[in-house]
Amino acid sequence: MRFLQGLAATVWQEQETRGRRSPRITAGRGATHNGRLFSYCLGASSIVLSRGQRTVAVLLHELVHALGPTTHGGRFVRRYFALLERYGREDAEELAVQAT
Repeated sequence: MRFLQGLAATVWQEQETRGRRSPRITAGRGATHNGRLFSYCLGASSIVLSRGQRTVAVLLHELVHALGPTTHGGRFVRRYFALLERYGREDAEELAVQAT
C-alpha cells in the first residue's frame, strides 16, 4: 500500500490543478456491487482499494474519478489512458487497440 499511496501523491501533485488536497488512499473492504467487492472513490477526499484490486491500474482509475471527470465517458477514458501511459508504463498504441 505504501507504494500505491506514494504513487497517488505523485499523480495528484502533478495532475491536480485546482488546489485541492489529495485523497486519502486506504485498503478496505470495498463496496458491494452485484455480489462482488469493488474499490471506490468518495469525491476527492478518499479512495478505498479493496482486496484483489490494490493495483496501479485500479488506483489510477479511482484517481481519475477524484481528478475528474467523475463519470465514465470519452473524457474519462482519455485521461485514464494518459495516466496509464505516464504512471502505469502502459503502451499508448496497445491502449488504443484495447479501446477499439
